[in-house]
Amino acid sequence: MASLSLLVREAAIRSILDGSLAITKKHLSQVLLDVQATNAARATLRQRPGS
Repeated sequence: MASLSLLVREAAIRSILDGSLAITKKHLSQVLLDVQATNAARATLRQRPGS
């Protein structure tokens, strides 16, 4: 959940800076994610039985 809130926060800041005041898919895609956290989450999903 912390990663999600950081993603939304960064996208919100970007929307304020560009004057649109709306979080868009473009803003979300511009946020750089923590690669280690992303890879760890993917590894966890692969290890779950039934996934």
